[in-house]
Amino acid sequence: MRKEIRKSHLLIALLALLVLTVSIGSAYAYFTTYVEAKGGYTLNLGTVTRTSEEFKNWKKSVTITNEKDSAPVFIRARAYSGSKYPLTYSADEKWTPGADGFYYYSDPVPAEGSTTPLVVTINNVPEKAEPGEEFNVVVIYESTPAKYEESGKAYADWSSIQDNGKMDSVTSEFGGTDSGEADTEDTEGGDA
Repeated sequence: MRKEIRKSHLLIALLALLVLTVSIGSAYAYFTTYVEAKGGYTLNLGTVTRTSEEFKNWKKSVTITNEKDSAPVFIRARAYSGSKYPLTYSADEKWTPGADGFYYYSDPVPAEGSTTPLVVTINNVPEKAEPGEEFNVVVIYESTPAKYEESGKAYADWSSIQDNGKMDSVTSEFGGTDSGEADTEDTEGGDA
């Protein structure tokens, strides 16, 4: 008789274990599917720069501004055009030409700070050209967060570019109404 009681207790225990195993899976699925979480953190994923440009008399003047709440950044810029219309650069001593064709701004630009203008002049522009003839000048710029040596001196590490952008290009038809003058435009940098 004791064996029969043990068998029945064992059978009941096994059935209870089986029922619990099946129901635990359903309960776990319910809670993992319908549980909500609130809260969060704002992530600042880097710097944001904004550009402004003025195009007048076949010269494009470019200024790059670091946005509010951004870390100090170093800036470099470069213009591209066809070989028919070569470009020359002029700026103050803070802009220096690099071997890679970029012009580098020597000081880190703080939040809400701006570079001095980098002026790109479009050369060999004819007085008159055939209708439909056009050119295109594209200015690109990149920024990298300022890094600091132990002495506190800031330096640029161009292997970790944070923000890059292509400014609006200047496209003109010589036979059209564009006389080499344009309004100032703002363009935000970022992933393109």
